[in-house]
Amino acid sequence: MALALATAILHDNPSEAATLAEEVTNVLPVRQAWTCLVAARQAAGNHAGALEALRRLLGEYAIDEAITKLATIVCSTSASGHWCGIDATGRVVGEAAGDRLLLLDGRRLGATIRRLPRDWMSHRMLAAFHGKAELIGSPIRLDLIVRAHGIAKATTDGGIEGWCWQPGMPDTTPVLTLEDDRGRKRRILPTGLASSGNDVLYRHWAWSIPSDETIKYTAPIRILAQDGSHLPGSPLDPAMFQRATADLARTWSPRCRPQARRQVTAPLPLTYLSRRRTGAARRAPACVVIPVHDGGQVVIACLQRIIRHVPRSWPIILVDDESRDPAIRELLDTLATRPRVTLVRLKAQGGFPRAANTGMRAAAGHDVLLLNSDALPPPGAFAHLRKAAYSCGDIGTVSPLSNDATLLTYPDNGPTTPPDDEASLMHLAALVADANGSAVVDIPTGVGFCMYIRRDCLDDVGLFREDAFAQGYGEENDFCLRARHLGWRHVAAVGAYVAHAGSASFAATKNALIERNLGVLEWLHPGWRDLIEDYGKRDPLFDARRRIDARRWRRTADARRPSVIFVTHADGGGVERILRERVAAAKADGRRAIILRPGSDEEVRICDSPQNNFPDLSYRLPDEASSLHAFLRSCRPERIEYHHMLGHHPSLLGLGDALGIPFQVYVHDYALLCPRVTLIGRDGRYCGEPDASTCDHCVADAGRMIEETIDTADLRLRSAAFLARAAAIVAPSDDAAARLQRHFTGLKADVRPHEQDTVRPLSVGRGLDRLVVAVVGALGIDKGYQVLLDCARDAADRRLPLTFVLVGHSIDDARLLQTGRCFVTGPYREGEAADLIRQERAAFGFIPSIWPETWCFALSEIWRADLPAIAFDIGAPADRIRATRGGLLLPLGLAPGAVNAALLAAPRQFGHV
Repeated sequence: MALALATAILHDNPSEAATLAEEVTNVLPVRQAWTCLVAARQAAGNHAGALEALRRLLGEYAIDEAITKLATIVCSTSASGHWCGIDATGRVVGEAAGDRLLLLDGRRLGATIRRLPRDWMSHRMLAAFHGKAELIGSPIRLDLIVRAHGIAKATTDGGIEGWCWQPGMPDTTPVLTLEDDRGRKRRILPTGLASSGNDVLYRHWAWSIPSDETIKYTAPIRILAQDGSHLPGSPLDPAMFQRATADLARTWSPRCRPQARRQVTAPLPLTYLSRRRTGAARRAPACVVIPVHDGGQVVIACLQRIIRHVPRSWPIILVDDESRDPAIRELLDTLATRPRVTLVRLKAQGGFPRAANTGMRAAAGHDVLLLNSDALPPPGAFAHLRKAAYSCGDIGTVSPLSNDATLLTYPDNGPTTPPDDEASLMHLAALVADANGSAVVDIPTGVGFCMYIRRDCLDDVGLFREDAFAQGYGEENDFCLRARHLGWRHVAAVGAYVAHAGSASFAATKNALIERNLGVLEWLHPGWRDLIEDYGKRDPLFDARRRIDARRWRRTADARRPSVIFVTHADGGGVERILRERVAAAKADGRRAIILRPGSDEEVRICDSPQNNFPDLSYRLPDEASSLHAFLRSCRPERIEYHHMLGHHPSLLGLGDALGIPFQVYVHDYALLCPRVTLIGRDGRYCGEPDASTCDHCVADAGRMIEETIDTADLRLRSAAFLARAAAIVAPSDDAAARLQRHFTGLKADVRPHEQDTVRPLSVGRGLDRLVVAVVGALGIDKGYQVLLDCARDAADRRLPLTFVLVGHSIDDARLLQTGRCFVTGPYREGEAADLIRQERAAFGFIPSIWPETWCFALSEIWRADLPAIAFDIGAPADRIRATRGGLLLPLGLAPGAVNAALLAAPRQFGHV
């Protein structure tokens, strides 16, 4: 959508088009985005930026006629003016006076050559020079242009199917080759386009081979792209599923001894041979096995660090799975000259399982520390894993915590980038070791990027399955499940931490390969997904992660400062904006901010900035209230600011009393008296603030916004007691203070406006052939979504010269867009709204909110755009408009037709504002 919008606005707003196109290039490998980016930057006058983007476009994609013309235009403004590219047929295209020097993987080609050799797709790089100057676009990465993305997978009936596309040559229909274990080959032509998650940008070509064809070939079967590389999912055995079914049938045959069968009761409904392990483990020497397949500078840096930190007595086996990167091959050759390093080179790429098995066979008699080539170990981590492996006789594998390790990821908010440098990694590893020591926690499976495997377990279970998992993902899970059925345990050494640069090797078309292999894993081990899901829900690793977060918290630079506690919700909006300001004020005053947000299952999460930078520092209420209080006391809090309790357990209202410190209450809405928070009744209108029993009927019909099930009367009684204990109650407007005072006798509120409204000259914007009205913010029912929808429909039905632009988003943008009279810009970042309003050439702003807002930042943004505003006569927005004469007020509840009539008449009236 962003690329489509960039293309649409390229002529009228090239700068914004360039921004949108750049966002697309950061996440999607598509030629269209880079072409749009070059064109937009050139049109915006950013010639240097256009030239920079053109280098990427020419260097990584086959060019077409449109790109040829664009390159000529861009390069005509540069000092060189000479460029070079290739098209999908291998034809060399470009502009350069005189002869060019072309180097194909360092080999000189003829000076006047216009087409690359027939085998050009098997080469890596083309360099192009004019004189001594390298041409724009050079070096051209032929391997990236030709590289195939896709998947190959076996079907349950013994066939093979998948999809393929080449982002570097998006207009080309890919041709694949099937090759079996005896060298027999056949071409595979696509049967048509497959559906994909982004059909507009991707061209996923579907292909298939039925089982009556695959039976003619000897497994393993390789599916090869045009450059000779394996399509992800290859090699494979199409008969794998049938063999697995047959093996299961034989297990239950009467010929199989009944005592050798035992039904697994939980969590996997499989048959297995079981035995209990007793006695001390016999120690084997350790060896490191590292499969390598390309990976560029990331892998080069990782391998150099790994070699440094492997204990000196441990041999190292490097397995090169047919790397094509000359720098990687050169580094491996250099490392192999060291006395304890052995290099094994595979003659053909076989994928991670095959490379790992090659290394583990070569490590006969040794425990194996299996490492991805993009692992980043700190000193001492490997010895820590070995110690954990022998802490109990039945431990088969040990894995460390990491920044990107599925179940073992720390922090728990998902995969993150590794520490910036070795010093940062060592610091974090020391924190982890300090927090958890030599503790281990049982896990359902090891994590393959860094997994210590005891030799007796490896000999007992066997190697990874090469026939099932292709380039790799899930092979270690299959191994661990087999080991589990033989009585071996898998543990996490929660005091060890090894960083992970993340999928540098074996990464092509990662998501498709993961999906394919997880399906294979579930077929081989029914119940696997349930096992992992159940483990995630129980989360036995949580305490270990929380101990690390607590250590990090206490070792930050401001850990010794007194603190201020901020209680807030997790829903963003105006509350978040004020929270950021209050946090900044506390820090400027020399205090540490402690922000309490709600988590899942009545958790309260702790952080010290608006970003959730301590995701595992949380406590479940009310069960862990005493632990939470003890932690907070250690932070020397001086006061509490309650900004919102939505999502929190009600026991948090007693935090001030538990800690013995004063607290202030900041009012943002009416959650203290209304279970629906905004005083909107069952009919979708302002309720008039009736008695508690009427409110209960409303809640019964329309539902509640607060999570707690509590009668309105009890809610108000509890809130009254809470407010009576507060050191201060801060409201942003007189209207908000007055409404609270009507419900809580004797309440005294300190009115502090969020901003100082200033009277400024306002002028009606000039539209085109119809009146353009700007609506600002995130619209729900209370903010006036239904009002806007009804007005847009009325304008369309009566063909009024009236258009609405929602600068922001809503609960249902599609229905607004369907009217043809409302356009939606999408969410905006703070500080962008006023400029967006101006760009829409709106005549004025409209606040359709139907609840008594306590402030309204949308109104502020309209005024910042130097436009007047129209709002309903309710709440703080009405008072602010009256006080500043910055707009017009409409009666609340006005019908859509009447609202539109008022909007159309407004430009004439604003002359008298």
